[in-house]
Amino acid sequence: MGNPILSARDSRYGLTPDVLVSDSSVHPFLSEVLTQIKSAEPTAVCVEAPDLHMSLGEIFFSPSGRKGKLSSQQVREFYRTVRDSISDFNPINLSLFGIIPALDPVWAGHDKQSVSIIAAFLPNDSSAIYKLTDEIHDAAQRVREKNHLGVEGPRVGPRKVLLVTLARLMREPRKIGEKFPILSLLNKINTEIPQESYLILREVNIVSTTPVNYVLPKGYVTLAPQIPLSKSERSIGEPTYLRPYKVGK
Repeated sequence: MGNPILSARDSRYGLTPDVLVSDSSVHPFLSEVLTQIKSAEPTAVCVEAPDLHMSLGEIFFSPSGRKGKLSSQQVREFYRTVRDSISDFNPINLSLFGIIPALDPVWAGHDKQSVSIIAAFLPNDSSAIYKLTDEIHDAAQRVREKNHLGVEGPRVGPRKVLLVTLARLMREPRKIGEKFPILSLLNKINTEIPQESYLILREVNIVSTTPVNYVLPKGYVTLAPQIPLSKSERSIGEPTYLRPYKVGK
């Protein structure tokens, strides 16, 4: 079925560590894939190329929004605790495995599931990505316990699947005869993946989502600066909120 969140006001709130794709060698390839997906599925809602990112799993989530749940100061406390707690890491290198369809979770009140198109990645001979995500979520757990913050739903926790969401389908996948054009396209794309399609993690972004009709565009703000994996590059000041596309280092 189509994704119901795309046709209704999304009031969910999440505080999420993620990694931007834009500075990595895989970005031009994924940007072109977005164009091809839109051609095969015209109603698909694609992530804009500058926004492509890998989520490392929410550290706070509320299905009914942030108001009354999490103060601005607590958002900053999550940022500072993560920044000051994670180990010193070298850049983490991930390889693009493939572009694949994925079933979304079952939405309340619906029997069928909606479909997303994702770019799946694998670590290159290192488990550092999993150590990083575990440390981020251990730090966040201390903040939640200190502030007596409850979380609702299963979304909070480290991601074990390394993925970048490319598109969400507004409707059931288009079918021509016995074939689905989107599947034929993905088969073709996966034979054309460049050999050195890497996503390199050097910094972690902390993103605070807001309702889609919020005064800021695109429904989210970023806490700046990003948190470098290298301890020697981390600042100790208070984070500031930035609009999309203005992520500072």
